[in-house]
Amino acid sequence: MFQEIADGAADAHSIDRAIAHYSVTLGRGLLASMDRKQELRPLYLMPGDRASAQHLLEDIVSGDPHHIEAHYRLGVIARDGGDPALAMVHWRQALDRGTLRAGGRDHELVLRAALDLGAAP
Repeated sequence: MFQEIADGAADAHSIDRAIAHYSVTLGRGLLASMDRKQELRPLYLMPGDRASAQHLLEDIVSGDPHHIEAHYRLGVIARDGGDPALAMVHWRQALDRGTLRAGGRDHELVLRAALDLGAAP
């Protein structure tokens, strides 16, 4: 199932099963709650469930307003949903309030946020 997802050949039912299995696994306490939510986000986006991904990211930001990746990803969802003003708010939050976390992609996402802000209309 996970190989099909990685190959882009999974159907919606397979992705739903993967989300359920992954949620159970992540719920065993191996990661902090915010990190578990961040790990589930790409699975929701695969079938185009932006609302669920957005909800997870908003939960992350409410618990950690300095979470760079959550702000950056919320900006992408807003931009792709036709709301460039909201996208810019999230990217600005990533730059102004974000706290770099060890072992993550935060440095890359701060750069992307800056580039996206510069390219925004």
